Parts: sequence; C-alpha cells; structure tokens
Amino acid sequence: SSLPKISAFVAGTSPLESVELYRGLDKIHSYPIDTPTQPTRVRVLWEGSSRKSSYAGVVWRGTLEIKKSRMSNVRKVRFDSPRSFIFNEQPDGLAWSSVTCGYRSGFVFDLDTPEAELFLTVSTSVTTGPKFGEHGEDGPLRIAHAPAERVASTINVADLATGPRVIEIGTLNRRVIVSLAPEPTIETVELSFTDSSPVPGINPYWLRVLQVDQEMAWSSPIYVDYAAQV
Repeated sequence: SSLPKISAFVAGTSPLESVELYRGLDKIHSYPIDTPTQPTRVRVLWEGSSRKSSYAGVVWRGTLEIKKSRMSNVRKVRFDSPRSFIFNEQPDGLAWSSVTCGYRSGFVFDLDTPEAELFLTVSTSVTTGPKFGEHGEDGPLRIAHAPAERVASTINVADLATGPRVIEIGTLNRRVIVSLAPEPTIETVELSFTDSSPVPGINPYWLRVLQVDQEMAWSSPIYVDYAAQV
C-alpha cells in the first residue's frame, strides 16, 4: 500500500515554539519554526513529574547568581500554582520556589552583556506516600514530599548561542533547561509529511504542540493500518 501521508493545520493561542509529529512514542518530524533569539535574553525552565500516578507534583527550589553582568525585566513563565513565586530578586540574581505537575515552568530575563556567567542551584522534592483510594470514592488521602535531587551548574551565556543547556536531574523527565529565550513569531502552521518508514500494522500518529508561553497541546491519535509492499 502507499506510504501514510499526514496533513495538519495548527492554530495556537499565542506564538508557536515547536510542532512535532509522532508515530507512537517515536518523533518522526519537527516542523521548522524560525524562533530568533537575542544574545542577552535568557530563559530558565524546569519540568518533570514525581511518579506515574495522581498527585505527581514536584517542588522546585532554586537560586540564580549573575556574574559579569546585571539582570533586569524578569518575567515568569507558567507559574500556574499559587504556591509558586520568585523572591530575593536583585540585579545580581534571584531565588524561586515552584510547584509543578509535569509541565514546564520558569522565567525569562534580560542581561547587560552576553559575556555574563550564570551560577544555578536547583533542588527538588517529590511526592511520596498515599494517593486517591480505590477509584476516588474514599476521597483524597494525605500526601507527603521527600527530598530528591540537588544540582549546581555554571553556564556561560555566550555558549547558549549554539543551543540550550539541558541538565538531566532525575527520572520522569525531571530536568532544567537553560537557553536563549525564543522571540515570538508565527501562531499558525500547516504541514504535510509522508512517513517513509512506517511499521507494518497499526500506526498511531499524533501531534505535540508547544507555544512560546509553554502552554502545550496534543492531538488525538490517527490510526493507520499499514500493509508493507511485497
């Protein structure tokens, strides 16, 4: 049979950062989105879960120290929880405490010069103990947090021009991502992609969309029954 061809139109609620096509768990195509950056605008993000069940939150506590420059114009990114906040904000750094449930959160800031040096410390606490009993009919049970990872890293901002610095710190995608902040551009994408190597049998195709504001969306899968040519 002919190769599967996937066509899609994506309309974001704000500028798009990435549009990716998956076959099952395999990413097979990334739509090329031009997201320009400025050498003195930096973004720090953290993401990941504590477990594969309900109440999978992570508590992130971190500090950022700036050397050889001064920071300004700090903007929060997806500080969705009322328990998330930035404090001790000064021209030479800040601190934060953030509660997330898998999604990305972070902040963007400006610097005087791309010669700046960042000293970053991050510690996590993960959810432990009980969760909902049975199917929820017993109500929520008490949840506790336990200290997990702690990392420290020194980053030269000039080095971010070649790509983000990804610090893997734990299971279930717990990581910190430091990069130059992408500038907002397009809000719509139209793509068409032919899968040149489908797997014989049922192939689930789906889209993963990420916006610059870190809001995300996933399409429902489209199942293609592929029979290899003989």
